[in-house]
Amino acid sequence: MWSSDGERIAFHRGDTFGTGSGVYTMHRNGTDISELLPPSTYGYQELAWLADNRLAYMTCDMGGDCGVFTGDAGDANRVRLPAPEGGYDEIAWSPDSARIAYISSHSGNSNLFVMTGADGSVRQLTDTLGMESDPAWSPDGRSIVYSRWDTDPDTLIDT
Repeated sequence: MWSSDGERIAFHRGDTFGTGSGVYTMHRNGTDISELLPPSTYGYQELAWLADNRLAYMTCDMGGDCGVFTGDAGDANRVRLPAPEGGYDEIAWSPDSARIAYISSHSGNSNLFVMTGADGSVRQLTDTLGMESDPAWSPDGRSIVYSRWDTDPDTLIDT
């Protein structure tokens, strides 16, 4: 994944000793590899480079408590975002890093929500019997595209 300034690439690197995977960066020409986030048994999912060059990611601790975090390189200034009811299944940050589109199945069905990062307010965008997944923001941050499986398992609707 590219940094917001286009100069660095972030990537996951696992090991063979069972300590999990960490997040590393390198210059766009393949030099200057450095660790951004230390190896974690549970790894880092939904990795995003925010507009202000901080990282955002989902991970779990040893007790299985999962959450969404932001932090600087080296995991400094790590902040856990407030979890919405039912938690997150998948997340996507808006281009300006001010909002998170996420999928949650706390109501029994997977639906699409948007949370404002500044105040944690949540707005539910879908309420279906199907299953939403794969949220992604448009480059201008005005629209969200997602996939939805209808109650008929043979129907895929892309919205």
